[in-house]
Amino acid sequence: TPRFQLPNLSETNVVRANAFDDDHPFVAKAKRDGFDWIVGNPPWKDLKKDTTDPIHKPVLEWMLMHKKDKPTGGNQTAEAFAWRSQDFSRNDALAGLLIPAMTLFKKESRGFRQRFFSSNYPAYVANFANLAEVLFAGRSRDPAAAIVFRPAQEPQLPNRIPVFSPLVANQEP
Repeated sequence: TPRFQLPNLSETNVVRANAFDDDHPFVAKAKRDGFDWIVGNPPWKDLKKDTTDPIHKPVLEWMLMHKKDKPTGGNQTAEAFAWRSQDFSRNDALAGLLIPAMTLFKKESRGFRQRFFSSNYPAYVANFANLAEVLFAGRSRDPAAAIVFRPAQEPQLPNRIPVFSPLVANQEP
């Protein structure tokens, strides 16, 4: 339809807020009411302990406050966002996040993997590391992974977690 226009979604369906700013009205409402679905591509940044950036500081403070119960490897923001999704989930919510593929392998993130995958219900993992050269049309070369899970306080862990690792058939060497 040539005349179709999307309605203004700003501040109704699309809200600009820092998910780690508990004082923001939307964040407080989201924590109280929760969501059925959470889908995202959180930032893939390792934060330095001396950051003064007003956007990153609340994330770092949250990571430091939760380093024992919700660990992250190397202050990785994507891992913090994965944890934070629990705070915004209703019962039986489903979450899907695009994270750095190294989260699945790097030694630093072992604590994250052990705690996260034993305290959430992992549904699927897709390791897109083999598609690093083609996945984002050259805008990024960092290997990616997708995790789909049910954030839960008392998860029932599956016997198996389906893991997909696609290959590019004609990928250049």
